[in-house]
Amino acid sequence: MLEPQHIVALVFFTGAFEVVTIVLRCHFCLESEKIQRQLGIPRVHHAFPGFLLMGGSAYSEHMPWLFVIGGALVLSDVIHHLIAIPYIERNVRRDEHQQI
Repeated sequence: MLEPQHIVALVFFTGAFEVVTIVLRCHFCLESEKIQRQLGIPRVHHAFPGFLLMGGSAYSEHMPWLFVIGGALVLSDVIHHLIAIPYIERNVRRDEHQQI
């Protein structure tokens, strides 16, 4: 059963994962698709291990925390694809047009 501190942790970890993802993408110019292609590994979104952690939490005595971390990975991936990437790409295209 999730308690209030687990919900707070879920929000915190979701934000932390998303900040790390955006910093890696914007500041260090790292894109997971290119890196995974170079390494020859299948395309993996960070929601995939999140779902595994959430499912595995049912079989663990550490259930709430595995569920929280897994849920944070899933929510971060959803936020990243629905909000962050479109916003970043829209602003990058706008900046490129202003430089021309």
